[in-house]
Amino acid sequence: MIQAFRAWWKALDRKDRWLLVSGSLQAAATWGMFFVALIGIWKVTPIITYQVQRQESQAEQESAREVDGTLTDIFAADAFKWWTAQVHSFQRIIEVTGTSPPRDKKVAFELIEGGAGSIAPGVTPDLVVVSLTDRQGRVESVKVAVNEHAMSPSQYLQRRINQGFFASLKPEDRKRAEVAVERYIHRHMLPRVPPAHVEAGASLKQLHNEIKRDQHLREEALKRLAGLKAMLDDAMGE
Repeated sequence: MIQAFRAWWKALDRKDRWLLVSGSLQAAATWGMFFVALIGIWKVTPIITYQVQRQESQAEQESAREVDGTLTDIFAADAFKWWTAQVHSFQRIIEVTGTSPPRDKKVAFELIEGGAGSIAPGVTPDLVVVSLTDRQGRVESVKVAVNEHAMSPSQYLQRRINQGFFASLKPEDRKRAEVAVERYIHRHMLPRVPPAHVEAGASLKQLHNEIKRDQHLREEALKRLAGLKAMLDDAMGE
């Protein structure tokens, strides 16, 4: 085989040999660049992922710093702010889907399965999006999580604890804060606010009735969340 290759090589003139060698070198260079790029992607991807996660964490911390006070103050204010937004969104849907909807706006809604974003691995609530379109084509959208995995205030508080919200406290203070919140949940936040159940193909009237039925429970939960800060102040001051 080697002899056959030598005979073939000798049969080539100088130009053909040069073209063959230069082509081989170019092919080797191309494959080399490909492997270098592949290794670079493999090494850089975890770095990018880490940087994104770090940026998200920093953004969350910056948002928390908007509230002055201790970490427990921030915890209570965060929960109250989150549920206040939920209650207002539900109330807005009740208003625009009722017996007196806006005359100058077209009201419609859609149910997006798993559209509310993941709250835990494999746990994703459905999302209702109510759209109000005026004559100029401007759209107001109201979004709420619904159906099985939609979080109640008690679930939100527990989730924040599980995420390590109090991790920066001293071990004894962290335990005290977490136990205090869990006691508050069991004493004041149960039974949980049930999620609204919305089926695909429901009418606006059906959506209205479903949302309105438990709105008083959402408002009651908001009032109870207002007492969370005072409870934490007492617990951490013991």
